[in-house]
This record gives sequence, C-alpha cells and structure tokens, in this order.
Amino acid sequence: MPAAASPSKPTRRRAAVAAPAEEEDELDSPVSSHPLQAELPAATPSSTARIRAAKPANGGGGLGRGAVLALIVALLAAAGGALYTQPGARDQLQAGLQVGRQLSSQALANLGATLKFSRTLLVRMWLGVPADFLDRLDLPDETLSKLGASPEQPVDGPPRKQQQREPRAGEVPADSVPRKQQPREARAAEEAAGEAAEGAPRRQQRREARSTDGVDPIPQPVPQLPPLPPITQAEIEVFEQATAEHYAMNADEGQDRQLLEEQQAAEGQAGSAQAFVPGTGADAEAAAAATFDAAVHQQYLDLPAWPQPTEAELKGGWNLTEAIYDYSAQLPMAQVLSWERPRLVTFPSFLSPAEVGHMITISRDHLERSEVLVEAGKETKSDVRTSFGFWPEQDAVTARIQERIHRTLGIPEPFGEGLYVLNYQIGQKYDAHNDHVMDGSAYLKARNNVAEPVSLDFLKRAGGPACGPGKGGPTCGDRVGTFIIYLKSPKRGGTTAFPEAELTKQAMGAEHRPGTDPDEWYCRDERVLAASPPPGTGVLFWDYRPHNGGGTGSYEDGSADPLATPVYEALHSGCPVVDGEKFVATRWIRGARFY
Repeated sequence: MPAAASPSKPTRRRAAVAAPAEEEDELDSPVSSHPLQAELPAATPSSTARIRAAKPANGGGGLGRGAVLALIVALLAAAGGALYTQPGARDQLQAGLQVGRQLSSQALANLGATLKFSRTLLVRMWLGVPADFLDRLDLPDETLSKLGASPEQPVDGPPRKQQQREPRAGEVPADSVPRKQQPREARAAEEAAGEAAEGAPRRQQRREARSTDGVDPIPQPVPQLPPLPPITQAEIEVFEQATAEHYAMNADEGQDRQLLEEQQAAEGQAGSAQAFVPGTGADAEAAAAATFDAAVHQQYLDLPAWPQPTEAELKGGWNLTEAIYDYSAQLPMAQVLSWERPRLVTFPSFLSPAEVGHMITISRDHLERSEVLVEAGKETKSDVRTSFGFWPEQDAVTARIQERIHRTLGIPEPFGEGLYVLNYQIGQKYDAHNDHVMDGSAYLKARNNVAEPVSLDFLKRAGGPACGPGKGGPTCGDRVGTFIIYLKSPKRGGTTAFPEAELTKQAMGAEHRPGTDPDEWYCRDERVLAASPPPGTGVLFWDYRPHNGGGTGSYEDGSADPLATPVYEALHSGCPVVDGEKFVATRWIRGARFY
C-alpha cells in the first residue's frame, strides 16, 4: 500500500510508534511534538526475534530479584553500622558495601532499560499504534542484554519457551497433549502451518508488502460506538406499526399475484369453454333477499312520476342542468361513492328479490356472446368483451323497472335504450372502456373531435351527430349516463372498476397507471374506485356533466359545442369473475329520444 501523501489521520497514527533511545525526558511534552510522532525505521527481523525470545539470564526474574537484592544489601549496610565499632568488623563491612554497590548499579541499569521499554509500550497503547509495532523497533544489543535477552540467540530460532526439550520422566510428550491443553505458541505454530498449506501467511504478506513499497499496510482502526440508549415505548409502537404495514403490504402483493393467476386461469377456462349453464332466478332471488330492505325499496316506488316530455324535448330540446345532475344523488336512499369525475351513486334495494329472479329467468336461456361495435351497422365478437347478453322483450316487470329508473334519474323514459342483461362466467370480462363514444379522450382531441364513421352511426340513433335542440340535444346524440342493476354478484372478482377516476388518481398518486393498460391492474388494486354491491342494487354514473356550451355544431366535422361536457374519467371495466357468477341489467341514457 503506497504511503499517504498528506498528513491524514492514519499517517499520523502510523508515525506514532518508536521513540529514540537517547531521549527519555520528554514524556511531559505535548503529543504533537513527542519523539514517538517521528517516522519509524524499517523493521529489523533480528530485533523482533530477540525481543520475543527475550528471557532474563537468571530465569525470568532478574530485574525484580536485583531490586530485592539491592534492598537486602542496603539493610545489611544499615545493620553493619551497628557492627562497625566491633573489632575487625570494619574491613568486612567495607567489602560488603563494595559488593552491594556493584549489585545496586546492575539493578538500576536494568531498571532504567525496563522503564524506557515500558514507556514505549504505554505510549504505543495511548496513541493506538497497531499491534505489529514490535516489528518496527530496532533496539540495540546492549538494551536487549539489559532486558535479559541474548544477542547471540539465532534470529529465526524460536524463543526458549518454545524450544523443544526432552520430556521429563513420566511426562507426556507435547505432540500427544490435547489441543486445548497445548501451549499457545504450539497452537499458533499449528495454525501457521495450516495457513502455509493454503498460501502465504498474513505476516509473510506484510513483509512482502514492505519489501515492495516500503510501507507497512496498517488497517484502519474500527470506531467504537457508544452504547445505544434503551428503546422507548414510543419507538416500540412506531416499529410495530411499520412492521404491520410492511407485512400487510407484502400480503396484499401476494394476494394481487394470486388474484392475477386466478384471473388468468379463469380467462383461459372461459376461452376454452363452449357452453355453460347460468344460475337460476331462484338462486339469485334468494341471494337478493338476504340484503333486501323493504322500507328503502318503498322509497323508490313513492317517487313522483315525471310528466310526459314534449315533442321538442324528445328531440333534444332540454338541457342537463345542475338540478337534474344533482337530483338522484340527493335522494335519501342514494349513496354517493364519488361526487365528480365521475359522479358515482349506488341505490340499495332498488329491485325486489322477485324482480331480480324474474330478470334472470327470462334471460338465462337466451344468452348469446356479447359483441362490440366495430363499424357502421356491424358488431362482432371480441376478446375485449367476453360476456354473454340478451335484450329481453318488454313485459310488465321490465316496464316497471325502466319507469323506476327514470323516476330516480329525472330524465324522460324515451331517452333510454332497452334493458340489456349481461352474464359473466368465471374468467369473463369487459376491458376498460367508455360508454359514450365522444368521451374527450386524447385520441379524439388529436382528431379535432371529428367522430369516426362507426361513431357517427351510433350518434345518429339519438338525433346526432349535430348538437342542440331538434337534433342530438345536450350530448349531440351521445350517451349521457349509465344505470346498472346488479342481479347476481360473484364471490370474487367481477367488480365495476374506474381506473381513471379522480379518487383513484388521488389514492394512487405517482403509482397511477393509464386505465387502458392491457394487464387489468385496476382489477387487483384496492385503491381503485369500484362498485361491487349486493344483488338488487342500482349503480349510476354520468358520462357527461353540465356545461355552459353553446349547443351548436356537429361531431361530424369537429365543430361540436355541446351543452354538456364529456367525462373521460367515467372509463370503467367489468373485471374478470374469479369465483361465482355475475348478472347485471344495464340501461344507457341518451341526450335525446333513442330510436
């Protein structure tokens, strides 16, 4: 590792290792000017080996024994003073003092060398010098001798403690001693042998690094963090809430994946099925009775009948005013799911259980594959719409239901198309679409609101594509609203979802995706505005809303300026049925009399 060019913290700490042997009186100086801050000389293997092999010649206690001996001599000298007056004792005492002085000098020399070496150790620990600093000390032989080491000891040879010796009588050889009972040096030698089998030991690698770049790579010290304070109850509550939200999110994602797989399997089953047997009206009637409220149902029957429209009104001579737009939402039995873009309202117990059963009974044996309009006067089957449907003939029950729908809406009955019964088996669906052809989409805006030929034929059936009185009315012949009656609800799936609704966009934020995406994401996300009510419930959403348009022009040439404005956010989907069966009856409302 190359040496650092700037005096960074590792460099300063790396420099703070060795102290010159001559300067022993600078411990009181600041650390920044201390001799140990100087750069170290390159490590000398011989000094390292000799330090590790150091052992006092007197058996490991030379320094302590010398000090004790000096003390004993001093005591003897004190005692000798008392004997000094005795005859012949003077010569003996002087001889003893001479020996004591020699021994004291030797002990003090050893003590000085040891203090110097101890100071180096203490400063090394104080400055945080790495553990391999001993390799960088180059002590002279004289100092080593004072410490009890033998200068003539082989450099590469093991310390005396680690040298082999002949076992004493009755002693078990070292090789037969269990590993945990062997000396630490023996275990280290065994580990070093294992490292050699795999590659160069770390110590050899460090020596090679010093030989190449002259700098010993020193690892960065690991910072010691203070202990964390105990967790408070508030933090525990936040953690538990976050954990619950995390696993709830994962559970939702798992449910989404499972629902997607079930939808795909169901759609595959629907595509391969050639025939099916829809449920009976009796089954649907029993299901509707479970949630039917007779008092709420009576409120629809008590609504006043609207007067018969004039011929001018039938030809579009009326306007979708705010009063008409708000009338149905303000009824006491109405439940508003969305006030704007689109206006979405449900009407519980709109049909009686007997009426629910009747609608399914007259339709179940006549269901045919639903079709979509592809060109003027021509419809065809499509994978976009895989349901089955039937236009029942009007009878007393269907007439009563249609009249009730228009009482609830406040729009003349002749403006409505016939009731269309739809049946969705497992996997059947209707992809996201709008019921009005001039829906204000980006596609139509790019065409300057010029209707396609297929849309022109559609508008002509209600006085369009021209706008205003005597023509297509406030919507230029387009559909102004959709009223769906749930006859039988599936156990899973089959919701009516609104992927472009304002409430959907607000709930999803940046995660919102176009409702025209083909993967039907809106059928698996609970944040999407949707309706899936019990049997007998009516669902209304407006395809247009009041506007101050001029009521002139035509969609044929792009000059249309309708009195009402289209609501693109009414884009909706009949999501695939996953479990069970779905029956609905739909009534589309036009802006003028429908032919």
